[in-house]
Amino acid sequence: MRRWEKRLSDVAQLLRQCAASYFDPDRFRMSCNQFLTTSRTVNFLIQKDKASIPDFDRWYAAQVIEGWAGDTVMAWGKDARNHIEKEGDLDVESELAVTLIFTYDEDHDVSINCGRPELVGATVRHLLRHAEKKLPTGVSDSSVLRIRRRWVANTLPGRELISALAYIYTRQRVLAAALALHLGHELPPEVPDVTDIEELQEQQRLQVRYVKFHDRRTSRMASHVVRQVPNYIPPPWLKDLAAERDPTKGLPGLSVQLEFHAKMAEGTFLQFGNHVPMIWMYDDAGFAIDYGGVFPDDQATKFIYWRTVADRVAYLRPATLIWVSEIWLRGRAEHYETPIRNLPIKGEGLHVVGMDKTGAVELVHWDIQRDSASAPPRLIRRTPSAEPQFREPNFLLPVKRAFAQLYQGKREQSRAEA
Repeated sequence: MRRWEKRLSDVAQLLRQCAASYFDPDRFRMSCNQFLTTSRTVNFLIQKDKASIPDFDRWYAAQVIEGWAGDTVMAWGKDARNHIEKEGDLDVESELAVTLIFTYDEDHDVSINCGRPELVGATVRHLLRHAEKKLPTGVSDSSVLRIRRRWVANTLPGRELISALAYIYTRQRVLAAALALHLGHELPPEVPDVTDIEELQEQQRLQVRYVKFHDRRTSRMASHVVRQVPNYIPPPWLKDLAAERDPTKGLPGLSVQLEFHAKMAEGTFLQFGNHVPMIWMYDDAGFAIDYGGVFPDDQATKFIYWRTVADRVAYLRPATLIWVSEIWLRGRAEHYETPIRNLPIKGEGLHVVGMDKTGAVELVHWDIQRDSASAPPRLIRRTPSAEPQFREPNFLLPVKRAFAQLYQGKREQSRAEA
């Protein structure tokens, strides 16, 4: 490993310690201090070895000076490190908040901060009664309460502390991966992706609880790594699709990515008769920087899942996002009184939806036709641009907001400079 990669591996270990000590205030304080002071040295080590990095000044300007310009969390991390070294510990406080979520749009959330843990039960009952009285049955049935215990630094209000640390680590890991690519090698496995840090995932499960309105049960979000099937032999159609592109080059542009995933989704469905919901994120050069699947069990889980996708967008700063899934086509509810899960199913489909950082949305849709119970399903491709019922999906609202928060400032700056 290069020495900045070794140092970033150390930062990952410190992030593990922060997560593991989340409910031990003294250990958490010490771990956060060490994380912030150590993470800052990753850039120092890169700069120290600039003589061995081709075209360093141009690369560093693009990746760090321009890439991190206007990033409030990275700027906070730098200031926090200086404060720790010269002034002492960060000024932090613990919060307990309960939020009622019943749409994809966080502007509709109802949130209450609790001063003490013993108030949580009363707050939960209050919000459940609020949902019963104020929301139509079809809406309240899909509602979920999020109960969150969190540490917040007073110099970074509104941002949970360990999520800010995870963000800093992710941004530095993206930088290290870009440098590895620039130097012609891969980032070593000792520098894990933030989703592979088990202590962080466990801390997040302990930190956040969800109470679904329709059954009053407490649940958690969980993530798992799926390993590649050994000795896998791809089918001929997938080999042909792979042969259409150069693996050393990306898939730049939303339209190109959408059509590629449409071919892959169609081939997958026709081979297996179904398609697992999956998501991909691409950088500006068209290289995949994140992908995964999800198995939502109800509408409330979907509300939470797409909030987590928006968080990933904030961490990874992709240029585009692609979503593939099967969908039920349901009838409308009268005055939103019927829960979504009880609405009549009018049909089923497969769609591929893409969004880029400007908020532009493109999609491909197929109707799924089943001639008999024993016959394999068929796909009939539609033309969404010519049919008004195919609109921008509501589940993309959190992602659209995340893209806007990331790139609106840069667009305004470019216009001012022009």
